[in-house]
Amino acid sequence: MTGKRPPLPDEEWPLRALLTAARDRMDLSINQAADLAGVSATAWQYLERGARWDENDLKPKPETLTKVALAVGLDPREVMELAGVDPDDPDNYNPSRAGRPTVSAAEFGNLYHMMDERQRSLIVALVHSFRERPPGSSPTTAESYRDATVVSKPERATKRRAKRP
Repeated sequence: MTGKRPPLPDEEWPLRALLTAARDRMDLSINQAADLAGVSATAWQYLERGARWDENDLKPKPETLTKVALAVGLDPREVMELAGVDPDDPDNYNPSRAGRPTVSAAEFGNLYHMMDERQRSLIVALVHSFRERPPGSSPTTAESYRDATVVSKPERATKRRAKRP
């Protein structure tokens, strides 16, 4: 077979309808959704088509499926099942391995709206505590770098010339 492989029919690849609907609901292009998930646009297209462009079989990694699902507010377990990956296999389902929180923003938003005002203020205080350094602690590498004075190129050249005998 030469040329582009046709996409799988919906009955053979039910993930297409779910991914496309979720992406459309968020008003995202394939490129935008892929950027949000941290995958290539080609990988996203493969997942929506259910087939690669070449002769090779589509074998999505659990991490990729998790990233894609969380990017558009879907349940990673459902996405894995539709892609033929067993989410109950401990080697397959681990949202934190995909570099994302185990709770989607949509799910957290739903939980947040179910809380009373006291619970909300406690959650907000907890989140703020993660961002603040305890008094007396040393800054992280990123903080040191961010807070460092940036020396311009002319200043660096002047400093180098001044050090030479």
